[in-house]
Amino acid sequence: MNLSDAVLEVFKGVPRWKLASFALLAIFAAVYLYWSIARTRSPEAGAVTRPASAVKAEKVEGPKLRVPLKIVPAKAAQKTFPQIGTIAPSQPVVDTARIPLAENGGSTVTFMNVSTGVASTVFIPAPAPWFALESRNTLGAGYEASTAGVRVPIYYRRDILRVKDLHLVGEVGGKIPVGPGRIEGHAAGYVEWRF
Repeated sequence: MNLSDAVLEVFKGVPRWKLASFALLAIFAAVYLYWSIARTRSPEAGAVTRPASAVKAEKVEGPKLRVPLKIVPAKAAQKTFPQIGTIAPSQPVVDTARIPLAENGGSTVTFMNVSTGVASTVFIPAPAPWFALESRNTLGAGYEASTAGVRVPIYYRRDILRVKDLHLVGEVGGKIPVGPGRIEGHAAGYVEWRF
């Protein structure tokens, strides 16, 4: 039995309206996937983007420091972060920080202790958006042993949209038997609450 015979065997008893609905759904999913990949562009190699200020206010003169300001040596900063380019002496690196990943993004606030000259950075996560289109893709395969036999599940999941912490997810996939058996396929939609 070749692959085309196996596919025909799977769809032999399925009504035509179900096949037409599945075909339209598959076409819609393919067009949506193409559209979402085309609009998601990765940044160019070596491109550096400057973050926007989290606080919109005019800067004022701060307190005068009575102790020397502790700075990161320019050569060390350039070696660790070569994408920042040459550091001007008028703009010393006061502090660096690794910001933990956050699903919704966030802002950083840097504080300086004026008596010691030590700066510290605090990360403030942004709240979940009320509505947002998503573009996370997951492709997976596995090994499943059940009462129906040993099968290899293959699936593709796509996060479509979210409302606060509720996510609409679409999934298509199939289970291929190891040995004799029927190939199973499915298309599904899920609403997930992520916390």
